Amino acid sequence: SKYLQISGMDLLTAHHLVMGTEDGLKKCVRDFSGVKEAADRFVEWANGELLDKEEVE
Repeated sequence: SKYLQISGMDLLTAHHLVMGTEDGLKKCVRDFSGVKEAADRFVEWANGELLDKEEVE
């Protein structure tokens, strides 16, 4: 991030920001199965919509 490139940024603040980002990413990874299930349902729905449109045309 450009914020971490500020010349006045002290090491402790930069470390705190990086650790916070890492924690946030870990939380996202834990819920990956839920995200995958939602994506799979969406793909099935979208494919059905496309097939319906093709049948009408």
